Amino acid sequence: MTSRARGFKKSVMLMIWRFQQVYGILAILLWALLLTISAYDKYVQPVFQTYLGIMPNQVALGLTVCFLLVMVFLLLLGVIYDRILRLWVEQSIVNVERNPYLKYKLSARDLIMLETTMLPILKELAKRDQDAQKKLDRVEKWIKKSFDDDPALKKDYDESVRWIEG
Repeated sequence: MTSRARGFKKSVMLMIWRFQQVYGILAILLWALLLTISAYDKYVQPVFQTYLGIMPNQVALGLTVCFLLVMVFLLLLGVIYDRILRLWVEQSIVNVERNPYLKYKLSARDLIMLETTMLPILKELAKRDQDAQKKLDRVEKWIKKSFDDDPALKKDYDESVRWIEG
């Protein structure tokens, strides 16, 4: 994939991410507004008139009260989702389980950290310890496999090293 195609994909993903961030808030507001407007005349206005004394000519006040009640209800559902059902915990677990960078993939940052911290220590230990030599061989194989499987990783690694070295 060319750098131009990667740049285009990155721009598209950034726009989608921005839309998703706004969508969460906008969807709740639009949903509450839609429920308020669609239910007000037929169902809510008679109840408000009977119990709250809001007259039919006070539509703005009635819609505002109805909208606030719907928002409180949605907030209550959010609290139930968060505090009682706790479904987000399982969602977070699944997100972690599906992330290849937490399991086997290496990033440029990981490679630099391995190169500057762990590999020198393992190389010194491997001179005296056979088990350390096996671990060193495994880490070096992991690094080689990562570079072979992901050509962009080498480019990212080189860019990171150049940035660090100034």
